[in-house]
Amino acid sequence: MLDNRSSAARPQHRRRGRGGLILAAVILAASAAPLHARTNGSRTVATPADPFEAGETASGNYLAAIVAGAKQDITPAAKFYTEALKTDRRNAELLERGFLAQLADGNMPEAFRYARTMLAIDEKVALPNLAMAVRNLQMKQFDKARAHLALAAGKYRNSDPTATLLTAWTEVGNGRLTKALALADKLQEPALNDIRNYLTGLMADVGGKKDEALRR
Repeated sequence: MLDNRSSAARPQHRRRGRGGLILAAVILAASAAPLHARTNGSRTVATPADPFEAGETASGNYLAAIVAGAKQDITPAAKFYTEALKTDRRNAELLERGFLAQLADGNMPEAFRYARTMLAIDEKVALPNLAMAVRNLQMKQFDKARAHLALAAGKYRNSDPTATLLTAWTEVGNGRLTKALALADKLQEPALNDIRNYLTGLMADVGGKKDEALRR
Protein backbone atom coordinates (compact mmCIF):
# COMPACT_ATOMS: atom_id res chain seq x y z
CA MET A 1 0.00 0.00 0.00
CA LEU A 2 2.84 2.33 0.78
CA ASP A 3 5.22 2.67 -2.15
CA ASN A 4 8.69 2.47 -0.66
CA ARG A 5 10.58 3.55 -3.74
CA SER A 6 12.70 6.65 -3.22
CA SER A 7 12.02 9.79 -5.20
CA ALA A 8 15.05 9.01 -7.32
CA ALA A 9 13.08 6.08 -8.73
CA ARG A 10 9.76 7.94 -8.99
CA PRO A 11 8.82 10.77 -11.34
CA GLN A 12 8.40 14.12 -9.65
CA HIS A 13 4.96 15.59 -10.38
CA ARG A 14 4.96 19.25 -11.40
CA ARG A 15 1.15 19.50 -11.17
CA ARG A 16 1.18 22.76 -13.04
CA GLY A 17 -2.56 23.27 -12.72
CA ARG A 18 -2.33 23.25 -8.93
CA GLY A 19 0.57 25.69 -8.64
CA GLY A 20 -1.56 28.76 -8.02
CA LEU A 21 -3.72 26.93 -5.48
CA ILE A 22 -0.74 25.66 -3.52
CA LEU A 23 0.93 29.05 -3.65
CA ALA A 24 -2.20 30.60 -2.21
CA ALA A 25 -2.06 28.05 0.59
CA VAL A 26 1.55 29.00 1.28
CA ILE A 27 0.75 32.70 1.50
CA LEU A 28 -2.36 32.20 3.62
CA ALA A 29 -0.60 29.82 5.96
CA ALA A 30 2.35 32.17 6.35
CA SER A 31 0.11 35.06 7.35
CA ALA A 32 -2.39 33.16 9.47
CA ALA A 33 -2.33 32.98 13.25
CA PRO A 34 -1.22 29.64 14.73
CA LEU A 35 -3.99 27.08 14.51
CA HIS A 36 -3.91 26.23 18.19
CA ALA A 37 -3.92 29.61 19.89
CA ARG A 38 -6.31 31.65 21.98
CA THR A 39 -6.37 35.32 22.82
CA ASN A 40 -5.96 36.41 26.44
CA GLY A 41 -6.40 40.17 26.66
CA SER A 42 -3.82 41.73 24.40
CA ARG A 43 -1.61 38.64 24.40
CA THR A 44 -1.82 35.57 22.23
CA VAL A 45 -1.22 32.47 24.34
CA ALA A 46 -0.20 29.29 22.55
CA THR A 47 -2.27 26.25 23.43
CA PRO A 48 -0.77 22.86 22.53
CA ALA A 49 -2.73 20.66 20.19
CA ASP A 50 -4.21 17.42 21.43
CA PRO A 51 -1.59 14.65 21.25
CA PHE A 52 -1.90 12.01 18.54
CA GLU A 53 -0.33 8.66 19.22
CA ALA A 54 1.95 7.58 16.41
CA GLY A 55 1.66 4.12 14.93
CA GLU A 56 4.36 1.48 15.19
CA THR A 57 4.96 1.07 11.46
CA ALA A 58 5.40 3.35 8.46
CA SER A 59 2.38 1.79 6.73
CA GLY A 60 0.27 2.29 9.86
CA ASN A 61 1.20 5.94 10.09
CA TYR A 62 0.61 6.38 6.36
CA LEU A 63 -2.87 4.90 6.58
CA ALA A 64 -3.64 7.02 9.65
CA ALA A 65 -2.53 10.12 7.72
CA ILE A 66 -4.75 9.21 4.75
CA VAL A 67 -7.77 8.70 7.02
CA ALA A 68 -7.12 11.94 8.90
CA GLY A 69 -6.71 13.84 5.66
CA ALA A 70 -9.97 12.44 4.30
CA LYS A 71 -11.69 13.73 7.43
CA GLN A 72 -10.05 17.15 7.01
CA ASP A 73 -8.17 16.59 10.29
CA ILE A 74 -5.07 18.34 9.01
CA THR A 75 -2.99 18.50 12.19
CA PRO A 76 -3.00 14.73 12.86
CA ALA A 77 -2.51 14.06 9.15
CA ALA A 78 0.64 16.20 9.17
CA LYS A 79 1.91 14.41 12.28
CA PHE A 80 1.32 10.94 10.88
CA TYR A 81 3.10 11.80 7.61
CA THR A 82 6.04 13.06 9.66
CA GLU A 83 6.12 9.80 11.59
CA ALA A 84 5.91 7.71 8.42
CA LEU A 85 8.83 9.61 6.92
CA LYS A 86 11.09 8.69 9.83
CA THR A 87 11.51 5.25 8.29
CA ASP A 88 11.49 6.32 4.65
CA ARG A 89 12.96 9.80 4.43
CA ARG A 90 13.31 9.94 0.64
CA ASN A 91 9.89 8.62 -0.31
CA ALA A 92 8.57 11.06 -2.90
CA GLU A 93 4.88 10.50 -2.20
CA LEU A 94 5.29 10.85 1.56
CA LEU A 95 7.38 13.98 1.16
CA GLU A 96 4.84 15.65 -1.10
CA ARG A 97 1.84 14.66 0.99
CA GLY A 98 3.60 15.71 4.20
CA PHE A 99 4.65 19.00 2.65
CA LEU A 100 1.09 19.83 1.58
CA ALA A 101 -0.29 18.78 4.97
CA GLN A 102 2.15 21.09 6.77
CA LEU A 103 1.12 23.95 4.48
CA ALA A 104 -2.55 23.32 5.14
CA ASP A 105 -1.88 23.14 8.88
CA GLY A 106 -0.10 26.50 8.80
CA ASN A 107 3.16 25.01 10.09
CA MET A 108 5.44 27.02 7.87
CA PRO A 109 8.82 26.17 9.48
CA GLU A 110 8.08 22.47 8.99
CA ALA A 111 6.72 23.05 5.48
CA PHE A 112 9.91 24.87 4.50
CA ARG A 113 11.96 22.02 6.00
CA TYR A 114 10.06 19.58 3.79
CA ALA A 115 10.61 21.86 0.80
CA ARG A 116 14.37 21.94 1.39
CA THR A 117 14.45 18.14 1.65
CA MET A 118 12.51 17.75 -1.60
CA LEU A 119 14.79 20.19 -3.40
CA ALA A 120 17.89 18.40 -2.14
CA ILE A 121 16.58 15.34 -4.01
CA ASP A 122 15.33 17.16 -7.12
CA GLU A 123 16.00 20.89 -7.39
CA LYS A 124 13.50 21.34 -10.22
CA VAL A 125 10.32 20.10 -8.55
CA ALA A 126 7.81 22.95 -8.77
CA LEU A 127 5.83 23.24 -5.56
CA PRO A 128 8.67 23.39 -3.04
CA ASN A 129 10.44 25.89 -5.27
CA LEU A 130 7.33 28.09 -5.13
CA ALA A 131 7.24 27.73 -1.36
CA MET A 132 10.90 28.68 -0.98
CA ALA A 133 10.38 31.63 -3.32
CA VAL A 134 7.63 32.93 -1.05
CA ARG A 135 9.95 32.41 1.92
CA ASN A 136 12.68 34.39 0.16
CA LEU A 137 10.24 37.17 -0.67
CA GLN A 138 9.23 37.40 2.99
CA MET A 139 12.90 37.74 3.91
CA LYS A 140 13.52 40.28 1.11
CA GLN A 141 15.95 37.89 -0.57
CA PHE A 142 14.75 38.80 -4.02
CA ASP A 143 17.53 37.26 -6.10
CA LYS A 144 17.13 33.91 -4.32
CA ALA A 145 13.37 34.09 -4.83
CA ARG A 146 13.86 34.69 -8.55
CA ALA A 147 16.14 31.66 -8.81
CA HIS A 148 13.55 29.41 -7.16
CA LEU A 149 10.82 30.80 -9.42
CA ALA A 150 12.85 30.07 -12.53
CA LEU A 151 13.26 26.46 -11.39
CA ALA A 152 9.58 26.17 -10.49
CA ALA A 153 8.40 27.38 -13.88
CA GLY A 154 10.98 25.41 -15.88
CA LYS A 155 10.33 25.56 -19.59
CA TYR A 156 7.10 27.45 -18.86
CA ARG A 157 8.93 30.36 -17.22
CA ASN A 158 7.68 32.85 -19.83
CA SER A 159 4.03 31.81 -19.57
CA ASP A 160 3.46 30.47 -16.05
CA PRO A 161 1.27 33.15 -14.39
CA THR A 162 2.17 32.33 -10.79
CA ALA A 163 5.91 32.41 -11.39
CA THR A 164 5.63 35.47 -13.64
CA LEU A 165 3.70 37.55 -11.11
CA LEU A 166 5.95 36.54 -8.23
CA THR A 167 9.02 37.29 -10.32
CA ALA A 168 7.53 40.71 -11.01
CA TRP A 169 7.28 41.25 -7.25
CA THR A 170 10.99 40.47 -6.89
CA GLU A 171 11.68 43.26 -9.36
CA VAL A 172 9.54 45.62 -7.27
CA GLY A 173 11.57 44.60 -4.24
CA ASN A 174 14.77 45.46 -6.07
CA GLY A 175 13.43 48.89 -7.04
CA ARG A 176 12.81 48.05 -10.71
CA LEU A 177 9.12 48.93 -11.00
CA THR A 178 9.16 49.53 -14.75
CA LYS A 179 10.63 46.09 -15.37
CA ALA A 180 8.16 44.54 -12.94
CA LEU A 181 5.15 46.03 -14.71
CA ALA A 182 6.46 45.10 -18.14
CA LEU A 183 6.93 41.51 -16.99
CA ALA A 184 3.45 41.25 -15.47
CA ASP A 185 1.87 42.88 -18.53
CA LYS A 186 3.07 39.97 -20.67
CA LEU A 187 0.19 37.97 -19.19
CA GLN A 188 -2.54 38.86 -21.66
CA GLU A 189 -4.94 35.95 -21.25
CA PRO A 190 -8.44 37.38 -20.65
CA ALA A 191 -8.94 35.16 -17.61
CA LEU A 192 -5.96 36.83 -15.93
CA ASN A 193 -6.98 40.43 -16.57
CA ASP A 194 -8.51 41.13 -13.17
CA ILE A 195 -5.75 39.58 -11.08
CA ARG A 196 -3.03 41.10 -13.29
CA ASN A 197 -4.52 44.58 -13.09
CA TYR A 198 -5.06 44.30 -9.36
CA LEU A 199 -1.53 43.12 -8.63
CA THR A 200 0.17 45.55 -10.99
CA GLY A 201 -1.81 48.33 -9.33
CA LEU A 202 -0.43 47.19 -5.99
CA MET A 203 3.07 47.05 -7.45
CA ALA A 204 2.77 50.60 -8.73
CA ASP A 205 1.46 51.77 -5.36
CA VAL A 206 4.32 50.09 -3.50
CA GLY A 207 6.74 51.60 -6.02
CA GLY A 208 5.44 55.10 -5.30
CA LYS A 209 3.62 55.57 -8.62
CA LYS A 210 0.17 56.50 -7.37
CA ASP A 211 -1.15 57.72 -10.73
CA GLU A 212 -0.10 54.46 -12.40
CA ALA A 213 -1.71 52.49 -9.57
CA LEU A 214 -5.03 54.30 -10.05
CA ARG A 215 -4.88 53.86 -13.79
CA ARG A 216 -4.69 50.14 -13.39
